[in-house]
Amino acid sequence: MMKYANSRVVLNQSALNKITKAATTALSMTGDYILGEVVEKQVVPFGDSFEYGGKTHQGGTLQDSRYVNKKQSSQGHVIVGFNAPYARRLYFHPEYNFRKVDNPNAKGKWLEDWSEKGKYAKEVEAAYGYFLKKLGGL
Repeated sequence: MMKYANSRVVLNQSALNKITKAATTALSMTGDYILGEVVEKQVVPFGDSFEYGGKTHQGGTLQDSRYVNKKQSSQGHVIVGFNAPYARRLYFHPEYNFRKVDNPNAKGKWLEDWSEKGKYAKEVEAAYGYFLKKLGGL
């Protein structure tokens, strides 16, 4: 003869709300962390000054156009970007010979090291975990 057990689950909604808010805030803080690391590692071309085709091209200040878009952080998305009109061109052309006076590690695709498979991916995960624990009271 089979015996059945009854169970009842009660969710603590205030604790779930606290964890959800902590996760959203931790994600926003992680975006700021990534941007800070990118600047600290000096990988962003300071301006769009580069040599290509035997010519030196000058422009504005790419590093000053940096931003973190946190509008979709509650959906799990934060965008780290650069808003200069020439940012895309410089980002996707690592073959350019960037001027390294201002940032000695300047290169194209400067955010790749912090991507999911980049060399700093573990540090990004650790930063998010740290922020989540701190904010969530864990």
